[in-house]
Amino acid sequence: CVFGMLTGDVGERRALGQRDSTGEDKQTPGRMAVPFQCQALVAQIFSFTAFILMWVGMVRCNMIEFAGAEIGDTSGSQIKMQFGVWYYLGYFLTTPVGGTGNPVYVFEACRGYSDAIELDDYWKSARAFSALTFIFAFVVVISNTVTACTNRSNSPMDYNLTNRWEPPAYLLTCLFSGLTFLFFKSDACVNNPLVAAIRDSAISSAPVFDFPDTCSLGQGGKIMISSTVFWFVSALASAKAYKAEQAEKANVDTAGLDEPLVGP
Repeated sequence: CVFGMLTGDVGERRALGQRDSTGEDKQTPGRMAVPFQCQALVAQIFSFTAFILMWVGMVRCNMIEFAGAEIGDTSGSQIKMQFGVWYYLGYFLTTPVGGTGNPVYVFEACRGYSDAIELDDYWKSARAFSALTFIFAFVVVISNTVTACTNRSNSPMDYNLTNRWEPPAYLLTCLFSGLTFLFFKSDACVNNPLVAAIRDSAISSAPVFDFPDTCSLGQGGKIMISSTVFWFVSALASAKAYKAEQAEKANVDTAGLDEPLVGP
């Protein structure tokens, strides 16, 4: 399917170019410089990249983070508490091996939020838009791939390789992805109860850390920003590919009208 999009049967299209009164082909300089198949392929590459980045950014638990240093520690070392829309970096307080020394915090794998965490409206909205982003992205990418391969099999001219609905679908996915960043207005960023639990720990022997009042952008958030940008570029690329395909189709249809109805 992808190889067919790259090759595009260029020779076959040239055979169907406009003809003059002698029946010979009239070649338009630069006509095949960037065939719409290549433009459609570029749009699909961008959309696949956006989908992969979106998936990686969503499943990670470090969309935002709080970096804090232990009070009284002059070494400059920090710990990072990391949070995502759906998961956060789990931790627990433990005593060093041998039972001597002060307890330390150990961070493990991502885990889901407990029911004790109350989600505010921004957090709930971020989750809703995150789910919409995934649903739209999955449907658009799968539909685009199936449609492209089906049209490639049924149409030797590759027309209908692009679709009118692709650019607005990519734009909607971009919009939903961007609105996921409402997470930065939620309590997870400005009033995080898990950060407060460590900062205001009632365990006298537990280390005390000085965390900032608001979060900062984590690696997962940076990946989501990249995904949002790629969705937007996919919309532009698919719109250009659709316009190029329609222009070439109209040109071939017009060329067919120039052929004589009766032979010499």
